[in-house]
Parts: sequence; C-alpha cells; structure tokens
Amino acid sequence: MGHLTATAYLALLEEARAEWLVKSLGTQHPPCVLRSQHIDYHREITPADGTVTVTLAVLELGTSSVLISEAVSAGGTIRAKSEAVLVMWDGQRRTARPMTEHERSSLAAFIPPDRRTSAREYASRECVQPASDGPRESWSRG
Repeated sequence: MGHLTATAYLALLEEARAEWLVKSLGTQHPPCVLRSQHIDYHREITPADGTVTVTLAVLELGTSSVLISEAVSAGGTIRAKSEAVLVMWDGQRRTARPMTEHERSSLAAFIPPDRRTSAREYASRECVQPASDGPRESWSRG
C-alpha cells in the first residue's frame, strides 16, 4: 500500500519508549511493562514524508505506573497520537512494583509545565526509499 502499517506505528512507539526509558533512567533495559495503549491514526506516512519523529511526554505518575502521551509526526504534521500506561516491573517476582524515587524524579522531568500532550522531542526515525529493495528504516536522534 506504500505507507507505514498500523503495526509499524506501534513498533516505532515501542522502540522510542524503550530507548527513552533506558536513557532517562540510566538502565540497561526498561524497568516497566506496557499495561495499555490507545492510538488514534490521523494520516498515513509514506517514504516521501521523510523523517518521522516520535514525541513523548509524561502526563501522570502513579505509585507504580506512568501515563505517557506520544505523537508520531512527519513533514511537520501529526500522523498519530497515542496514550500508554507503563507499570514498573519486578522481573524476579513477576509482578508490579512501586516506582523508586530516582525513577519518579527522572520521569517527572518529562511532565510539560502546561500539561499539554506535546513535550520533549526524543527520537526520530527516518524512512528512506532505496532504489532496489523497498523501504528501509534507520534511527536518527533528535
């Protein structure tokens, strides 16, 4: 069909979230799991649209969870919006756990002053159309 599929949007969001969490919290792996995600698709993304940017903001911090807002943009236009709930995870006990003070303060830095859904640009993904083998994606950092 010549555009990013619904699963490609979800993969972009997951990869941006994971890298954002690792970088923001200074961990090797994200310390949380995805509890829920809601996405609204506004407009397609094609290879001609160029760089795709994922923007993340923290909307709410709970005891063990964080609500984040995400936007996928290309060509200066928002193409999809998403909200996701992440839950801090104890990998040994296989259960949710409370957020540490370090996690809370690190994530609180991403709450916009006006609480709007747009915040710090974190990662972008560039879609390139090679001559022979179809679309290819590569990370670029914002």
